Amino acid sequence: MNDMFDLIAAPAKRALVSIGVQDIRDICGHTRYEIEMLHGIGKNALLQIDRLLASAELDYKDEADSPEVDSYIEGYEELVKEKLYEIRRMIRSTIPKAKEKMAYGMPSYYYHENIVHFAAFKQHIGLYPTPNGVEGFETELRGYTWSKGAIQFPVKDTVPMDLIKRITEYRMEEVKRSILKI
Repeated sequence: MNDMFDLIAAPAKRALVSIGVQDIRDICGHTRYEIEMLHGIGKNALLQIDRLLASAELDYKDEADSPEVDSYIEGYEELVKEKLYEIRRMIRSTIPKAKEKMAYGMPSYYYHENIVHFAAFKQHIGLYPTPNGVEGFETELRGYTWSKGAIQFPVKDTVPMDLIKRITEYRMEEVKRSILKI
């Protein structure tokens, strides 16, 4: 065992050893969500692991695509489906460590907390980056319908992928800063 195990409680140590983790480098073979979901890993242990990975310039394994999100997207007509897949590919490439899952009936990306969600509607595609994700881009959102935590992109228009990418990056950095307290 090494320094990592000096920083975490016995239940967390047992949980990590049960999946073959002997040192911090072994964590890189697992996603953050896999580690977070282990029985015995609490918030403090996960925080210590996050900090140790950051200080060692290591990271978790990338998350896989969710079959539930595939099914959600496949349920739409071709034009909307293409736009949803484009948004998904951009989000997955921007935040590959985030867990992709269905939450609130829509594709969601989770890393310590929800980062961003998106959903299709009859006339628009909604992006839900939390209120902070909207507030940080208010001037760039002129011309779109938006509210406290939601942005609407008309289905008939080109989706502003660069804007969605920057909002997603902003949210992920916000969450990482809150985790690492930097």
